[in-house]
Amino acid sequence: MNNTFIKTILSCSLFMVSTLISHMSYAHIYSGNMFDIFGGGARQNTLLRHTCSAPTARLYVEVSDDAINKGIMSVTVFKDDKAVTVSDLEQQANDYGPSIRLHAGAGNYYIIASQTALTGNISAIYRIQYHCEDAGGSEVESGLAEVIQP
Repeated sequence: MNNTFIKTILSCSLFMVSTLISHMSYAHIYSGNMFDIFGGGARQNTLLRHTCSAPTARLYVEVSDDAINKGIMSVTVFKDDKAVTVSDLEQQANDYGPSIRLHAGAGNYYIIASQTALTGNISAIYRIQYHCEDAGGSEVESGLAEVIQP
């Protein structure tokens, strides 16, 4: 129980620092934890919504799996009838996997973070970096993603 509490406090602190740093540019970082609280290695998911305003052409996303465990951290981004997925296979702190861009214009983008094979007292600690881009690849100002389902 103490380890879970400490991990949660550290994660929240990292999120607050990341949020402050991310306001220096338009890129944002969402930090999250997933725990196998019921046992059995169930797949864990978090759903975020990020709104990009005009002149957005696409959403840029990358994920970092910062916990060494048996699972794979993946992110799926979808909007309207388009979707893309990427996974971080390295599982090293501060090491993002490949980036993805979903070209779907301005509006609401949905980001699903999923971790496979969480078992026992093993947690998933991850970060998602994201920002809106215009057609030329420059970052477009936007707010923070909203957690729809933790």
